[in-house]
Amino acid sequence: AFLAYGRFLEELQGQETEITAVEAGSLVVGQAIDSLEGKLESLTGIDQVQIEPAFSESTNTAFPRLLVRKKVGDQLDLTLTTEIGGTMSRNFLADYHFADWFSLQVNWDNENTQNEIGNFGADLKMKIPFQ
Repeated sequence: AFLAYGRFLEELQGQETEITAVEAGSLVVGQAIDSLEGKLESLTGIDQVQIEPAFSESTNTAFPRLLVRKKVGDQLDLTLTTEIGGTMSRNFLADYHFADWFSLQVNWDNENTQNEIGNFGADLKMKIPFQ
């Protein structure tokens, strides 16, 4: 349960019907979504368009999430995720690669905030391979 929903089995007790309905819906529309994702990618030139299931712990509801990813040049990756329905939370991530082992990630989201601007953050990432 944790790998599928990000929650332990004990936390999901009593929500079996709701989760089963989400799983059944995912199976029914899965092929249509895959086709739609491929068409959107080819029409827009966007590198990745994905509709994926998500679960809100605050409202205990399942909803679809849209992920859009575009690679700009060799060094910049842009990613936007947004809920379809639900609380309409959004997350934007810009990942600039200075080198294979060093990058800067800048992110913004509007989750769990009362201000109109949202939440901003930045991370420097270093990858050190061990052999």
